[in-house]
Amino acid sequence: MKLFLTVLTMIFIVSSCKNDTEKDVRNQEVYLEEENSETENKNRENQNIATSKQKDSSELKSQKQDSNSKNNSTATLAGNYIKAGLENDANCTCYCLDVQFNSTSQLCLTPDKMYINVRFEKVNEKLGNVYLIAPSDRNTEGDAIPWSKFSRNIPVATITSQNIGEIDFDWLGFTINGDIAKDYALFGKKTLEGNYIKK
Repeated sequence: MKLFLTVLTMIFIVSSCKNDTEKDVRNQEVYLEEENSETENKNRENQNIATSKQKDSSELKSQKQDSNSKNNSTATLAGNYIKAGLENDANCTCYCLDVQFNSTSQLCLTPDKMYINVRFEKVNEKLGNVYLIAPSDRNTEGDAIPWSKFSRNIPVATITSQNIGEIDFDWLGFTINGDIAKDYALFGKKTLEGNYIKK
């Protein structure tokens, strides 16, 4: 009977050790699964960070391209234009615009008689202002006009980009002390105002 009890005790001890070993193995498996899960989560986070960095990088490139295209559309305001419908003025005696933002240009008020020197100034990528500088030396008329009284700081006209290679010229008129000089308001309106196409 002692022997029987000893054998039973041994079987019990062995089986309990076996259970502890299985528990240890199970605990190790759970630990490894948790560790793998954490590693996978970290990998996903790193991938998400890398993806967001790529998105940020591509968004920056897109913004730079948009900025460049805006600059290009601004640059398209500059150039030589001819009034739509008057393309037969190939020599540009009166119905042309030389839009330059860093130099003086000449505008025709009356064909072969009266011209003014102006400067163009960008307002934004689609809009520019035109300011009087002085009457042109080319004038054969207009000596009685009070050129010195006309404002040099208020635009005489605006140009607006309509489509690529096309602008609209809007004549505003000369101003004296902030008011339109009504006696001279029509100078330039008939010849200059209208739609222009890039040459």
